[in-house]
Amino acid sequence: MAAEADTSSHEEQSTRRWAIGKFLPAVLAMLILAVMLPVLLVAAFAAHEVTAWLLRDRGDLLVESVVTPIETATLPVSVQIDAAASMMASGAISSENPGEFGAFVQGLLAASPRAGGIALIETDGALRRWNRLGEEAVAETTGTAFRERLLNEAREGKAGRWSEPVFSHSTGEIIFTYAAPVRRNGGLVGILAAFMLARSLSEELADIGKQFDVTPFLIAQDKYVVAHPSMVSREVLQKAVENEQLPTIASLGDPVLASMWNETGKLELSMPLRDATGHRANVDGTSYTYIYRKLALPGEAEMIAGFYLPTSATQQDRWLSAAVTGVGLLLMALAIYAATWLARGLARPMMDFGAASRAIGEFDFREKGLQHWENSRVEEVADTAAAMRRTSRALTAFERYVPKTLVRQLLSLGNDSSRPVRRDMTVMFLDLQGYTRFAKDRPADEVADYLDTIFGRIGPIIEQCGGTIDKYTGDGLMAFWGAPLPDELHATHAVEAAMRIADELTPYIHDQREKSVEHCRIRIGIHSGEAVVGDLGYGGRMNYTVVGDTVNMAKRTEGAGRVVPLEIAVVVVVTPAVVSKVRLEEAGIERAPLDGGEVLGQLWLLGEAAKVKIMNPAIQDRPVTQG
Repeated sequence: MAAEADTSSHEEQSTRRWAIGKFLPAVLAMLILAVMLPVLLVAAFAAHEVTAWLLRDRGDLLVESVVTPIETATLPVSVQIDAAASMMASGAISSENPGEFGAFVQGLLAASPRAGGIALIETDGALRRWNRLGEEAVAETTGTAFRERLLNEAREGKAGRWSEPVFSHSTGEIIFTYAAPVRRNGGLVGILAAFMLARSLSEELADIGKQFDVTPFLIAQDKYVVAHPSMVSREVLQKAVENEQLPTIASLGDPVLASMWNETGKLELSMPLRDATGHRANVDGTSYTYIYRKLALPGEAEMIAGFYLPTSATQQDRWLSAAVTGVGLLLMALAIYAATWLARGLARPMMDFGAASRAIGEFDFREKGLQHWENSRVEEVADTAAAMRRTSRALTAFERYVPKTLVRQLLSLGNDSSRPVRRDMTVMFLDLQGYTRFAKDRPADEVADYLDTIFGRIGPIIEQCGGTIDKYTGDGLMAFWGAPLPDELHATHAVEAAMRIADELTPYIHDQREKSVEHCRIRIGIHSGEAVVGDLGYGGRMNYTVVGDTVNMAKRTEGAGRVVPLEIAVVVVVTPAVVSKVRLEEAGIERAPLDGGEVLGQLWLLGEAAKVKIMNPAIQDRPVTQG
């Protein structure tokens, strides 16, 4: 009964397990969903938001493109007329001198190229008008009511202002006027006015329409058309002359503009326009989008400037988010299908490897189902099959001579040691000369802080130049280049590190000298040659280090720098083996020979020490400074 219960329990556990042929495809599919679905959602949201931003910014930009020429045309005129009125009010210029005032007006017209003419209205209603050719004759009855209205507004204390666009009988054009009152000593003495021709604005709007593929417009009182690309035509203006009034949106001949206020609908924008407003309207079954902005002109000229375009022109942008989502879903489906197919293919060798592993675990070392996968096109599968076959063969060989219990112990053993190698490399020794004297009778904390300051500047430089600090020697250190990673320029990098150390610490040591603070000077010795590098020691304590004559030679080379005068803060001495590998001239590093004696032979000083040696060739005859 107990055996039957165990068997039943084992079968229940087996039924709860997943076969890798099903588990792996399911896991990969869920991973793809977990990774791609949030990305798709974010991408769809981002595409929707970007589309909204683009549509909004495009609308604002186009409105600005329409409004800017109008404001650019009107602002200089109003500024010039206000300034001229102020000059007349102060008495700086007088209208009583016809020649002087005429020249003044011509100057105003030259400074305001958009102005069609300038007029002076006296308090009694008398009118004088100038064009760019000079003063022109004006009939007394021309625009009498308009002049009287301007005078009444000025007497009420109103400032300079733009009037509503009107049809001018004298010019035969649509104009709008800026009038600035001239007051002197608290009383009104006249009105200085300038008028602009709307036709020039129509020409600019026509250019904007061609550039952006829209139809711009300038409308007064939501009804009268002041500027429109079609109003560049003389035929349209002729109709205005015949009717002696501004064309309306209904009479202009633009059916889309005529339907601007018919059955308006909201814009389909998730973000409102920043500097404009707009709506949609249907014209003969076609939807059009109107975007516009009210002009900020002082006075009674209530005008809006904007443009319209077919709503379908922006439909492609609106479909962007849907397209991104659709493509993403398609790619995700393809990825899941590919992952499922790949997972099932990968599961088959894994199932065979699992069976072989279970057999090895049971000490059945026969090569079950492995030979087929050794010929697989997948490198890892083939390598794994080959490795498992070799393992089976090796264990089969062990099985002949050792008990299976011992095999279990051998399988659990490992060896992480690395073998030392012989390699061409560069070794540096650095020593603090005068350290013994410096450290004598000093507190340990002060000595440690000093060493930390020095080595804190040296260590990063060595590492930045590709070197490895082997060990610290109390008042110095040993570093090497060329291991563990091979480095063909190991000597160059070592010299570069030495020069950078000199540049870094020379100002620091000189500063201590000027402050009469106890300090050490630095000696650096560098040698290149063959050395043994690798893990050395025993199983309980290993150290990755360098040994050999190259190390000893570098240490002796460092000691040879004692003969250099103490005023040199950092002494760099190298062997000929280093000089032969480094292009010192190209690097701008000066060198000078130094006699190292019978043991060391010819050495070379680099940097500041070399300059001192050149100035004092007998430097090597000086006694060695102990430190």
